[in-house]
Amino acid sequence: MKQVPWFERQFSNCNTQNTFPSIVERLSGTATLLNQKVKGIPNDLLTRKINNTWSVKENIGHLTDLEPLWLGRLQDILSNHTELREADLHNIQTHQANHNDTHLSSLLFKFKSERRKLLNSLQNLDESVLFKSALHLRLKTPMTLLQLLEFVAEHDTHHLTRMTEIISTSPLQIRNSKKNNIYRVLFDFYIQFTNGGSLEGTDFRLDIFQKEISNEEVTALLVKDLRLLMVGDVKIENKRILLETHKRK
Repeated sequence: MKQVPWFERQFSNCNTQNTFPSIVERLSGTATLLNQKVKGIPNDLLTRKINNTWSVKENIGHLTDLEPLWLGRLQDILSNHTELREADLHNIQTHQANHNDTHLSSLLFKFKSERRKLLNSLQNLDESVLFKSALHLRLKTPMTLLQLLEFVAEHDTHHLTRMTEIISTSPLQIRNSKKNNIYRVLFDFYIQFTNGGSLEGTDFRLDIFQKEISNEEVTALLVKDLRLLMVGDVKIENKRILLETHKRK
């Protein structure tokens, strides 16, 4: 069943209930859902276009491209502006960004970082501001702060659904390849912490999504995988890329 195009979606403006915690939960979960959706997917599928529409990578990049807009619209409402700033209805930034040539781990990391800015802005909001509003010019209707956040959450879901469609309609041999083989980066590392102490490892392995990755991207994945804080200088050495067969069945 094909979903309605985004610009044809209709949104209700009658919500007067405080559903703020649930919406924030949805917004904070998008980065995790993106990681789960693309884990182990080969790059030829991540960059595949269907009927000249955006690929999986381009959908991820588009979500990141719009984060400054959501944050700006939030500030429009909090600053008592009468109108919300307009979006680029032609999505020029996404079309020109060449997201297909960006490493998947970078796309995922950048989205998570940009979404964190929005989530941080929602901390300690007073309930009285949730129903402040400004005019959404394309929809020609006032949009409260709460409705804006619902709008963003629905936009996330719309593109997550599109990614599922691309993956599920891909050739079977491409989809099956993710069950058998995966790229891994093998490397040595040395980490100096800003509060003292250090950590080092030899022949450490991390799953990656394609056969090229920079030292900076390896560092970001390593810090995330080990859940490290107060990280200072990091050295990555003896880096190798392996294509290995999944051992789990």
